[in-house]
Amino acid sequence: MRRCFPELLGGLLAVVLAGSVQATSRHHDGEARVWMNGEQLCVGATGTYEVGGLFSGSAKVADNVVTLHAVSVLRDAKETWAQSVPPGKPGAGLRLLADQCIGYGSLPADFVASTPAQPLQAGMYEVYLLAGDQKRRRAWFYKRFCLERDGEGWRVGEARFVENAGQWQCAP
Repeated sequence: MRRCFPELLGGLLAVVLAGSVQATSRHHDGEARVWMNGEQLCVGATGTYEVGGLFSGSAKVADNVVTLHAVSVLRDAKETWAQSVPPGKPGAGLRLLADQCIGYGSLPADFVASTPAQPLQAGMYEVYLLAGDQKRRRAWFYKRFCLERDGEGWRVGEARFVENAGQWQCAP
């Protein structure tokens, strides 16, 4: 019985560490959503995100207190908008709800802009919403999308990876 305990403990430790590594090896945990609300470009989170650890699986945004800590929007790998809660402000952030519109360039005053929102231009973009939940689990949301002129306004389009070209392109 004494010999079994170290092996059991080692096995359990390996499972726990594998779950933690799984969470940190993912690029993102859930899909971000991007849409136009009149003239306002909206970014937000979909309803679920993946959680790692011993009990990995899907978690619902609606069943958790998911707090947004940072947002970053890039066009052609250059930041066009980035805001975050400064370190040392526990409890600060924005409660994230599924399909909630976070207007491009407009977050609450406790968020500090490292890159103020730049004027929108047609092209391919990426959005990152960095958040966490009340169980201290990472909840990062991501989407690659296209922004196109639509008369006087903008239209959000899909970005697709084209295998034979080996690159991302805006869908027609």
